[in-house]
Amino acid sequence: MDNLEKEIDKSQFAELTSRKGVFAKKKGKPLEGVLTIQQPQDWDVFIRAGTLKSRGYQITFRDTLRKMTQSNGGFLLFPRGKGYLIPLSHVRQLVEKVNPEDLKRATVDIFINQDDKGGIFMHYHDKKSSITKFALP
Repeated sequence: MDNLEKEIDKSQFAELTSRKGVFAKKKGKPLEGVLTIQQPQDWDVFIRAGTLKSRGYQITFRDTLRKMTQSNGGFLLFPRGKGYLIPLSHVRQLVEKVNPEDLKRATVDIFINQDDKGGIFMHYHDKKSSITKFALP
C-alpha cells in the first residue's frame, strides 16, 4: 500500500519524472512548483501536494492550471507516496463526466485518496477515476 502522507522532496522531482520516460527542467522560481517536460514536446508540469481534507487530498485548479486542463496539455505531479504524474487530459475527462461547464468555473477542486485495497483514485463530485497507473517507478 502506498503511503500518501509521505510527501516527496522537491529536489527529487526531475529524477523521478525521468524514470517515467520524460525529462523535466525547472521553470521559473523553484517554489512555484512548475517543471517543464521536454519530451515529446514542452509540457508544463504543475506540482500540487494537496491539502488533507475529510474526502482526501484536495487540489484546487485555478487560472493557468485550469486553462491547461481545458487545452489537454501538461501534467499534474502529485508528490505523495510514490508520486503520480497525471495527464491534465485525465483530470479534464473526469470533470467533464460530471459537468463540462465546470471547466469554465474560476476554481475546480478534485480530491485524491486511497481505497481499502491500496488503489489511488482521483474524485470529482460523485465520479472517480484510478490514477494508480500514473505512479512514478
